[in-house]
Amino acid sequence: MRNILSFILFTVIIVSCSEQPVLIDNKEVQEEQVKPTHIATFEVEGMMCQKGCGAAIRKGLIDAGGVSTVEVDFKESDPKSEINVYFDSDQTNTEQMLTVIGSLAEMRYSAKLVKITESKITKAIVEGVKV
Repeated sequence: MRNILSFILFTVIIVSCSEQPVLIDNKEVQEEQVKPTHIATFEVEGMMCQKGCGAAIRKGLIDAGGVSTVEVDFKESDPKSEINVYFDSDQTNTEQMLTVIGSLAEMRYSAKLVKITESKITKAIVEGVKV
């Protein structure tokens, strides 16, 4: 009886310690592959709060592809809020982002492109410069 219990315990330990393959969500892989080359700044109207509306815009842009980060600067006292979108210009463009923002939350949001700047972080990585 003792040998059987020892065998079972040994088997459980061996099986539970075996390495299992790790499954990776495609979205995680996609986000890791986006290396932002540019930063687009938009003025967005129609936002009611930073958490809900900001999260909806962030998720919509990232899910559309080519976007690595979205920073939301919600201004409660101003009808216009500002967002910075870090994106790879080889994977998306500002026209696509404007379309995505305009289609979210039953077309509640309207956006206007303010400026596009080159991402210094990606440029430094490509050139081998420490940031």
